[in-house]
Amino acid sequence: LPFYACIPEQVLPTLCSGGSLEILPCFDIERVAEACARVTTFDAVPTVLSRLIEHVSPAKLARLRWILFASEPMPAPLLERWWAEVPTVELHQFYGMTEVLPLTAAPHRLLRREPATVGYPFATTALTIDKDPTRNDGSGEICGLTPARMKGYFENPEATNTVIAGDGAIRTGDLGRLDDRGLLYLTGRKKDIIISGGINIAPAEIETVACHHPAVERAIVVGVPSSRWGETPVVLAVARPGAQLSAGDLLDHCRSHLSGYKRPTAAGVVESLPTTGIGKTAKDAVRSKVLNGEINVVHIG
Repeated sequence: LPFYACIPEQVLPTLCSGGSLEILPCFDIERVAEACARVTTFDAVPTVLSRLIEHVSPAKLARLRWILFASEPMPAPLLERWWAEVPTVELHQFYGMTEVLPLTAAPHRLLRREPATVGYPFATTALTIDKDPTRNDGSGEICGLTPARMKGYFENPEATNTVIAGDGAIRTGDLGRLDDRGLLYLTGRKKDIIISGGINIAPAEIETVACHHPAVERAIVVGVPSSRWGETPVVLAVARPGAQLSAGDLLDHCRSHLSGYKRPTAAGVVESLPTTGIGKTAKDAVRSKVLNGEINVVHIG
């Protein structure tokens, strides 16, 4: 990851504990693969971990001791593939954001038991869920109260007041639920929610289903305008190297595993997906490419 995204949780702790850094000028899968033969660990997002397990031999990755990942939902099939192909490497997850970094952590042993969770709150963090009355699963916006939060957005008090609640907690914009053990599960992003026929649809749930298709390497779901429903979900996927995947196959797979109102109305298979500076899939860019015709999609008949 770029320095601005990994200094607090990776760079400074490594240096303060007497470790050293191998710094690459940019993300290049071959350079990362070569570095894995020399380093102990690195910081990543799930999209990067997906590319590595697809394009780098397990033998090169097996020299690592552990990997820390965060920033976007981790598909359970991707975790299971790492465990199966590189069983000696531990995977640890944490959940936070630039505005408030330490919210939860899910160490390797916990993820092996509960691959869908982002873990327990840090000792210094109090989590609450601002529950959505329209949902019956106890989910809502995640709010985190911790001393490790921002003071505010620079010269933007309006945006600051929108994000920082009256008690000082940060409103994350993420949707999730806490179970009776205190484990946090993410269910989506408020701004990513697709409202179809007046019903809220979380893209993350459809993406999880798409990632279970054996030919899918990565998948993303975006909402597009619909004259009938207001919005409908569209699923895009990158195929695994050497695998045969058609838009029709992807659409049939998703529709056969989802309730009627959650089923995507169109699908597309692409060679790659645009990413942000830290390697996350850029949903806004994907949506724009679908709407302006740069990405061809197959609609349900």
